[in-house]
Amino acid sequence: MLYKKLTKEELALVSKEVAKVIALDNYEANFTGTTISPYNLQTYLISQGFMDEIFDENSTDYWRTFRKEELILEMYFEAESFELKLYRPED
Repeated sequence: MLYKKLTKEELALVSKEVAKVIALDNYEANFTGTTISPYNLQTYLISQGFMDEIFDENSTDYWRTFRKEELILEMYFEAESFELKLYRPED
């Protein structure tokens, strides 16, 4: 398991929120203020079959794009405030 560093509670939260992002249009999972790190979110997505495709950054803002077949998810992380979000980008 790639995401073994997640606690049982963290894994439950990530699993639930990722499922919502996948299932619901315009749903944004907000992990800001939680103990979920960008690394653990990334490794969880990869363990679920997503490919880490694009990385972009601008000062303290970071974006990672993940793809699984036709589904695209984007992770946003802001390093100063530790804002961490996952969403489906607009086409």
